[in-house]
Amino acid sequence: FEALEHATIDTLTGSEYVYSEWLSDTDECTWFGVTCSEGVVVAVELADCSLIGTLPPEIGMLGSLEVLDLSSNCLFGTIPTEF
Repeated sequence: FEALEHATIDTLTGSEYVYSEWLSDTDECTWFGVTCSEGVVVAVELADCSLIGTLPPEIGMLGSLEVLDLSSNCLFGTIPTEF
């Protein structure tokens, strides 16, 4: 998940709250918008977070992801084919 964290910060701008939490040393399962099951990320829900930029390809590294909600942001790019 570290690669996704850094790629997201490099390619997106937006909610300072999201960034401050995602750049902390806390477990990603406690981050705003992230849901885990048995320690594995299964959902990333960041709708309406004022995110602007390109969706990082590293999001495809989340092999157990079931929900990806980035609606009502200003994102462009493609969702990786891994989904």
